Amino acid sequence: MKWSLIGTLIIASAGIACASEWPQWQGPERNAKSSETGLLQQWPEAGPPLAWRVDGLGGGDSAPAVAAGKLFGMSNRDGQEIVWARSEDNGGEIWVTSLGAAADQRVPQSKEGPGCTPSFNDDQLYVIGMSGRIACLDANDG
Repeated sequence: MKWSLIGTLIIASAGIACASEWPQWQGPERNAKSSETGLLQQWPEAGPPLAWRVDGLGGGDSAPAVAAGKLFGMSNRDGQEIVWARSEDNGGEIWVTSLGAAADQRVPQSKEGPGCTPSFNDDQLYVIGMSGRIACLDANDG
């Protein structure tokens, strides 16, 4: 499904895999648990305030990774399978890198694009595309 990313992230002080970072699939410890404290027990009736919104990321099922002040994800856009980085502060695009032509997907579930959650470590970003292409990218510039 085509998706938009709506950011409502609470950013704590920087650190290696600090609680506000989610640098890989299922979080810092790969257990899908957050160590954040002081979270709301109930949402306000109108919901939390919208921090920012991004449209046009492309198709796919990639969950974002959050690290080093950036959100990282994958999608298909304009016939290409891409990896992207966006600013955690305002959602602005920092970089986009193509892994090559988008793979022809013949699976019965979603056919919109990649489902890889990028993994971040030491300013490196690791991804695997739908066709099996594996890449290690510089997280600062793609």
